[in-house]
Amino acid sequence: MNARRKNNFAGVRLIQAGFHTRLAPPYMPNSAMKCANIWRACKASPLGISIEGHVVRAATEADLEDCNRVCREVHGHDRSGELQDAIARGSATVVKHDGRITGYATIIGFFRSRRGRDKTKM
Repeated sequence: MNARRKNNFAGVRLIQAGFHTRLAPPYMPNSAMKCANIWRACKASPLGISIEGHVVRAATEADLEDCNRVCREVHGHDRSGELQDAIARGSATVVKHDGRITGYATIIGFFRSRRGRDKTKM
C-alpha cells in the first residue's frame, strides 16, 4: 500500500484463489478494500505465440537486479530469495522490451509469482 501511495497508483489488486477464503476476512472489513472481480483458474496448453518487440527467455543470475527493480517499482519490495531459487531450479523467465527487462516469472502455473510493469509485460 505504501508503494501505491508513493507512486500515485490508482489502486492495488489483491488476487486470491476463490477456494481459499481464510485470508479474505482481514482485508474485506477495511472500507478501502472491496471485491471487484471474481477470477477463475483454468488449465491449458501454452498458446505458443509471441508479441512483437517482447523477448521471453530463461532468467539468469545476471538478471537478478533488473528483476528486483521491476518488483520494487510495482510492489515497493523485491522477492530476491524466491527469484534466486527459481533461477537455480531453471524455472524463472524474463521478458525484455526496448532493451530492458520489463517483467519476470518464477514459474508459469499455480502458486508462483509473476511481476511486470503492466499486464502486457507479463
